[in-house]
Amino acid sequence: MAVVASLSEAPVHVEPGRAATTTMVVRNAGNLVDSFVFRPIGASAPWVKVEPAEVSLLPDANVTVTITFSPPRSSDVAAGAHPYAIRIVSRVEDEAGSATVEGVVDVGQFDDRVGELLPRATRGRRRGRNDLAIDNRGNAESTVEVTTKQAEPTLAITVDPGKLTVAPGAAAFARIKVRARKRHWRGTPVNHPYQVVLSDQWRSPLVVDGVHAQEPVLSRGLVRAVALGVLAALALVVLWFAVLRPTVRSQAKAVVNPAVSDLENRVKAAGVPVPPAAKAGGGGGGGAPTTTTTTTAGGGGGTATTAPGAIGGVLGDPIDFRIVAGGPVRATPAGKTFSLTDMVLQNPKAATGTLTVSRVKGGSESALFVSELANFRDFDLHFVAPFLFPDGTSVKVSVACSSSCGEVAVTFAGFER
Repeated sequence: MAVVASLSEAPVHVEPGRAATTTMVVRNAGNLVDSFVFRPIGASAPWVKVEPAEVSLLPDANVTVTITFSPPRSSDVAAGAHPYAIRIVSRVEDEAGSATVEGVVDVGQFDDRVGELLPRATRGRRRGRNDLAIDNRGNAESTVEVTTKQAEPTLAITVDPGKLTVAPGAAAFARIKVRARKRHWRGTPVNHPYQVVLSDQWRSPLVVDGVHAQEPVLSRGLVRAVALGVLAALALVVLWFAVLRPTVRSQAKAVVNPAVSDLENRVKAAGVPVPPAAKAGGGGGGGAPTTTTTTTAGGGGGTATTAPGAIGGVLGDPIDFRIVAGGPVRATPAGKTFSLTDMVLQNPKAATGTLTVSRVKGGSESALFVSELANFRDFDLHFVAPFLFPDGTSVKVSVACSSSCGEVAVTFAGFER
């Protein structure tokens, strides 16, 4: 071996971000003049330096070199003992004349913890929730106990978990839940400040500030909306009694009176007297059929009862038919009038699309009823005032489907005279 080296026996301690030194004695044990290069190796090599980096020695001569340790203030270099090694390379004898010296340096501990509430401020009528993030930027493991404190106990606060262990260069999280002890009914939001305390037996406590903004139960927007709703309801009531109700009554009379007059004419033509009460009821209500009973003394002293107020006698003979959507129209026979009083809409295959029932006259077509197929499977409709289809008009059922129409159809019922 061409080189012999020995380290100082004094222990070496260095604080992160600072520098510490030790010495090493190097002797040329060979028979030739040689140059030796010092190369730090291992995990600690980036922050270990030897000065001078190269020396030349005569045979049996020695020299003392300085080793400097400069670990960075970073979580990448953990606190505690770190082995290091110096490779001494001979330029003359190469590997045969080289050697490696090993030692241990103790790296000190530093604390750099950061706590943050995400979000810092919570809002709610009573409850709030956020996350506590603890970032350990130091070089030693930290076991943190999480507690809270308030100037005034206005909040009930829970922490889960209440104890965290955070490795160097890592982060840990805890859930913070707050609940206001009392309700705030109205007014501006009330702020409830509190503090989250991070305690470690080896380090000074870390305090993180938070706040919960408690909003009123009855906010200004809610009160305004309720007031507007009450005013709108009152306006609708006034509109109904002042405008809509008289209009509906007059339009109902206009629709029903012709049918009632025709009914009275038919009853009179049949020779049945109409009592004054029945006449008044038919003219005013326009909806319920009137039944009249007449008793006539005959040869046998018998009694005859007739009901000329039946709706069929007024509008004609009962009739019903079914039209499949997209099928042929149903034309009213010549000299007849079809009175539509009932419809049954059928969608057994749950098709989707739009169903339209129309009145066709000449080249024009007017829609009487439009409905989405998705709204029904079977749907029946009954009308107080019938739809009229006089001579020259037809009933048509059409459908626009987004997929297969299946068996969409409409069954019609009414009277024809």
